[in-house]
Amino acid sequence: MKKLTLISIAIMFAMIVNLSGQNQSSVLANLDEFILEKMETFHVPGLSASIIIGDSVVWNNNYGFMNLEDSIPVNDSTLFNVFSIGKSLTSACVMQLWDKQFLGLDQNINDFLPFQIENPWNDADSITARMLMSHSSSINDGNIYNFVTIGDPTISLDYFLENYLCPGGEYYSNNNYYNALPGTVFHYSNYGIALNGYLIEPLTGISFNQYASDSLLTPLEMNNSAWFLDELNIDNLAIGYSYSGGNFVPNQHLGHPAYPGVSLRSTALELANCVIMLSNEGMYNDMNILTSDAVDSMTTIQNPAWTFSYGTTGLGLFTRDDYGDRIVWGHNGGSDGGYAAHFYFCKEENSGIVITTNSEQYVDPIVLQMFEYAGLMVFAESASQISDSSFYANWQPASISTGYLLDVAYNEQFTNFLTGYENLDVGLDTTYSLTGLSSNTNYFFRLRSYNATDTGAYSNIIGLTTLLGTGVGNAQSGNVKIWSSGKTVNIDLTQNQGAEAKVSIYSLSGQCLGSFRLIDGLNSIPLYVKRQPLCVKVSCRNKNFYKKVMVW
Repeated sequence: MKKLTLISIAIMFAMIVNLSGQNQSSVLANLDEFILEKMETFHVPGLSASIIIGDSVVWNNNYGFMNLEDSIPVNDSTLFNVFSIGKSLTSACVMQLWDKQFLGLDQNINDFLPFQIENPWNDADSITARMLMSHSSSINDGNIYNFVTIGDPTISLDYFLENYLCPGGEYYSNNNYYNALPGTVFHYSNYGIALNGYLIEPLTGISFNQYASDSLLTPLEMNNSAWFLDELNIDNLAIGYSYSGGNFVPNQHLGHPAYPGVSLRSTALELANCVIMLSNEGMYNDMNILTSDAVDSMTTIQNPAWTFSYGTTGLGLFTRDDYGDRIVWGHNGGSDGGYAAHFYFCKEENSGIVITTNSEQYVDPIVLQMFEYAGLMVFAESASQISDSSFYANWQPASISTGYLLDVAYNEQFTNFLTGYENLDVGLDTTYSLTGLSSNTNYFFRLRSYNATDTGAYSNIIGLTTLLGTGVGNAQSGNVKIWSSGKTVNIDLTQNQGAEAKVSIYSLSGQCLGSFRLIDGLNSIPLYVKRQPLCVKVSCRNKNFYKKVMVW
């Protein structure tokens, strides 16, 4: 048994994380330090985290150990049991069948079940998929721990549900249902979601886990994720730990016949693909995994009074407003068996987060900090309108920013700043014109965003070279004529017979694309480049002639 301390985490963290080395005084800029501090506070041995903006994972990192006994660090491939987050993916599978009109959300599930169920307290048999996904089906799973197994379950999903829900079944009791009319009262139900997943089997003729793998996990590139232990690489599965008496106690890998809602194993990066799909109205990699109508249904509050520790229920998702000034949708998973995970996205800020841990503690402060970090993330874009003495710096907006700080330097390490351009406050615009620069000179720029409470981390760095000098783009001399046609640059030297002459062709960023010796008369130089503007420099009789042209 090993006791994990902040020092041991920090040592391992220094070994496996590549720090930027930049001095950033912002609290948010030190996200790694914040996470390590909270891991110590919440007794978390290992953690993976990802931030999503739009359709991309823009930040991810791993901390601590997936296996304390053998000192194996967490990495991008580390799998965690994310427990109830599987309910969101199970619901997405059922919503795919709704998209295909295999079932209606408000259709009696007895219409297609091979066994019939009804609440014995009121003889109601009108349970629907909507009720199962919103935890209002009246199904009670109070004896859930009676069916936990070491390793994968030995009871099949269909056998378990029929014998638990139907009179005369091996596990049946009237107390397997709440004394409530289905659809009227919220009771969080693992077995309700298991039944929701089971609907797929009579409707498609294949097992739930096979359907989920083929129709959801594979299209989402969640190729290492699975509900069963024998379907994943067990060497990548983190050991779950309970914290007791100052020590971490390892747990065994467990299973349950109601697996669709309690047994999903995945990585933070693979779960991020599902966040991308949900936050982009069902699209992932230009594929419709779900329709926008299906996602809208999942992210619609079913009853404002139906609340739980995870938030207010939609369909397979919960919404909450306690992560700063934002509304998020998603799900928690775990706080039992040695694991806890978070899976959330914010539509308005176009961002999302995933956190997976091998601890039984939810880490809500890290969730909030990651959303704040995402909201202040700024991305620099390529410079535009580059001339010999100016260019425009461009960037994408940060969702919760109230302004930006611009740095411009002569070197990529930002140790030699352009005068006046260190932490220059450029307001809330997303472009800035720099003038009075030197020609044919390398410049680099980066940004940070800020708001009333904090300043974000540095953006990516953009480098550029100003053009060659005064005269670029001016009218051509009468002695040398320069023009383009298609992908050919034409140079007429008929008035300079017998002169030594050559041409150099540059991109607008200053990269030389080629130099050529010229002959008297008309020269035609083919260029195998994409459509772009170019700078042509002709040297003849100790004079330089410049012309900016467009090649097609």
